[in-house]
Formats: sequence, C-alpha cells, structure tokens
Amino acid sequence: MMERSNTAEAGSLDTAALAIRGMTCSGCAGRVQRALAQEPGVRGAVVDLAGGQAEVHYDPAETTPGMLAEVVRLTGYSAELIHPEATR
Repeated sequence: MMERSNTAEAGSLDTAALAIRGMTCSGCAGRVQRALAQEPGVRGAVVDLAGGQAEVHYDPAETTPGMLAEVVRLTGYSAELIHPEATR
C-alpha cells in the first residue's frame, strides 16, 4: 500500500530512498508518512508498506537524508538510506 503526501514541486528538490523495517500494517506506513510530511523541507513522501521503503522529495537547503532517516527512527522504526552515495 502506498501512502502519499504533497506532491514534489519543480525546482531543486532531491530524492531520498529509505529502507524501513518494523512496519506491519497500513497504520504503520501512515504514521511514517505523516512524520516525514511534517519535517521541514519535505515536499512529498511515498511510503511502500509491502516493499518496506519510503521515497521522500525534499529541499536540500532545509533537510538531509540523514535527518529524514532519524525522523523515521524517532517514529519507532528502523531506517537506512538506500544508495546513500546518490543522495546528499
């Protein structure tokens, strides 16, 4: 199930892909998506429960992939960057 928030705006946005462990239901995915959506600089987030991943579109002037992963961790789930060399 995919949970969506906002839409990516044109401009200088970056995308972070996060591997998330510990989500067991759509409520979990929704909780993660809402937490990411509230992070300053996030312009859009898609959480894939079945795949255990999140794709986040963000303004690199306002947040970083590491900060996004920490938001997920503070929500109670494990999070790691996917392809961290491709993100800032």
